[in-house]
Amino acid sequence: MPDQLLISDANIIIDMEVAELTDLMFSLPYEYMTPNSLFEEELHDLHDDLVEKGLRLETLTPKLIKRVQILSEKYDGLSNHDLSAMALAEDKDVPLLTGDGKLRQVCLEEGVDVRGTLWLMDQFFSAGLISVVDAEKAYARMEEDGSRLPWGEVKKQIKEFKKR
Repeated sequence: MPDQLLISDANIIIDMEVAELTDLMFSLPYEYMTPNSLFEEELHDLHDDLVEKGLRLETLTPKLIKRVQILSEKYDGLSNHDLSAMALAEDKDVPLLTGDGKLRQVCLEEGVDVRGTLWLMDQFFSAGLISVVDAEKAYARMEEDGSRLPWGEVKKQIKEFKKR
């Protein structure tokens, strides 16, 4: 059975890079894809090794470009890159990985399955790829870098990890 496809926006990948968990991310039984334009404009310069690690790039079809235009008219405050990732996830009927709160809300309104950094951390922990201490260190690196995670939820997750 092929790995489940997940569409990712830039901030999840950046969180994983900052937390030094990118290799673990690509070791999970998922296939990751992002819009080509998002990769070129937001990730390529600092994270050009992601394609080698397994990140698939997808060029948006005219239909998806039109969907992004419709979404941008309907929702303020989201970049075309964010909406491109969402439209791609919607089109392929797969989850979107994002840490952007506004984008998460739009996904919920539009019926797109959305997951984030905490979900990925749970995947690492459940697979035995990280310990509680590793998770705490990774989150500390993300916090130091300015990641806008729901820190109250992070603390709850760490407590839950300690119980397992």
